[in-house]
Amino acid sequence: MWDKALEGGLYWAEAALRNPYVDFRWDISKYQPAFDKLNAFTKDKKFTDEELGELVGMLGELQPRGVKAACFAVEGLCKSRLINFEWDVTKYQPVFDQIEIMKEDGHCTDEEFADVLEAIRKTLKEE
Repeated sequence: MWDKALEGGLYWAEAALRNPYVDFRWDISKYQPAFDKLNAFTKDKKFTDEELGELVGMLGELQPRGVKAACFAVEGLCKSRLINFEWDVTKYQPVFDQIEIMKEDGHCTDEEFADVLEAIRKTLKEE
C-alpha cells in the first residue's frame, strides 16, 4: 500500500511538472549539488529509500510551489518508516540515462525533470 502512495507522490510531482502553467529552462549547474549527492549515494552500488527522499527533497527546493509540495511529500514518505527498500543501482539505468539526457544541453526543462521522475516511478513499479 505504501508503495502505491510513493508511486502516487511521484506521479503527482510529474503531473505538476507537465502542467502547461509550469514552464522553465534552468542552467543545469543549479542541480549540481543534487547530482553530486547522487554520485555519493551510489558509490556502493546501492540506493536506499532515505537517499531517494533526500535527493527528491533537494530537487524539490528548486521547483515552483506546486511541484515543491509534491517533491516534499515524496521526501517525507521515503524518509518515514513506512517505506523501506534498497536498490541495486544497475537495475535503475533508465533513471541515470534520463539524467544524462537532461545534462546534454546544459539546461534542465520542466519536461526533462518530469521524465526523470517518470523513470524513477516506472522503475520502482517494476521492482
